[in-house]
Amino acid sequence: MVFSQKVYGSFRRKRLIGINELSEYLQVSKNTIYPWVWQKRIPYTKIGHLLRFDLSVIEQWIKENSVAAFEIVDAGSAIR
Repeated sequence: MVFSQKVYGSFRRKRLIGINELSEYLQVSKNTIYPWVWQKRIPYTKIGHLLRFDLSVIEQWIKENSVAAFEIVDAGSAIR
């Protein structure tokens, strides 16, 4: 499924989302998310037996786990 701005906008109106919505939001399968939860690799909240994910916390988690690109310097321009 293509993740459109319209779909993203509907997520923004909610604070807590379930595993199905998180799977769509991150574009990964639920079978990927469940191990992350068990390994405590992704922030989550349990409400009774239900898993819920706070979108603002997930967005911060994405930022904290992003790998910055590095700039490739042309070898010829680096030597003076």
